[in-house]
Amino acid sequence: MNTQLSQRSLTSQRPLAADITIDHGPARLLGRYFLAAEADANALGVTLSFASMEELLAANRANGASWLPLISIFDPTQCDLGPDTSFCFFAHDRDGRLVSTQAGRFLDWRTTNQRAEVESLRLLYRDPAAQRSPGEDYTVSAPDADLMTGPILFSGAAWCRPDFRGAGLATILPRISRALGLARWNTAKTMTLMGELNMGRRVFARNGYRHVDWSVDMHNSPLFGSGRYALLWISRDELIDDIAEVLAGDQSGAEADRAARLGRNQ
Repeated sequence: MNTQLSQRSLTSQRPLAADITIDHGPARLLGRYFLAAEADANALGVTLSFASMEELLAANRANGASWLPLISIFDPTQCDLGPDTSFCFFAHDRDGRLVSTQAGRFLDWRTTNQRAEVESLRLLYRDPAAQRSPGEDYTVSAPDADLMTGPILFSGAAWCRPDFRGAGLATILPRISRALGLARWNTAKTMTLMGELNMGRRVFARNGYRHVDWSVDMHNSPLFGSGRYALLWISRDELIDDIAEVLAGDQSGAEADRAARLGRNQ
């Protein structure tokens, strides 16, 4: 394994917050949150720093024993993922070894919505007609997919090294990603897709999304075969409320209430 993919010099890492510019949203609240979230991650024994999408792909390939192949939505060989439309950040342990990843992709959907972009495969490929596999198809029956319009952040590419799972990063990194999307692109909503297996494990209860809707169905994917996915999303105002709850230290009870409510809707 290329050690550069799994380990970084601790002395060369800049704090994540040092490389964040807040162009949109409530600047004071977001600034406090980024500092607090990074401190929470540090308390778990990890440091956060930005990485490129190419580094994300390389890290995925280097950790195949515990990480499924990267979905094409975040694969720079499959989609146009420049610095103006995407970001990625890594978590490293005290020895500089990769612990976790998170990425975001900005989608300008002011004249379209998630249903149209998924079913046409434009979300998944730079050139769907040339890149899709024979029989590959996606159908969207989630009513909320039509609400995913405007400036949208698709947050995902989440992976955690097995020995760090359950440590608490799943409550921190997705929120940082959503806040970054708001601060950079003034996103109206943040969305992700989560498979039935992880939904059954109630992973969604820890990552702060406010809405769960079914479903997005994958057929004959060259990497994943067929499967059913939930659409998870949160609005701009709800995102700001969630950050305020985190800073106030009272998000645990609110998350438990939401998880119970959303679980009943599965």
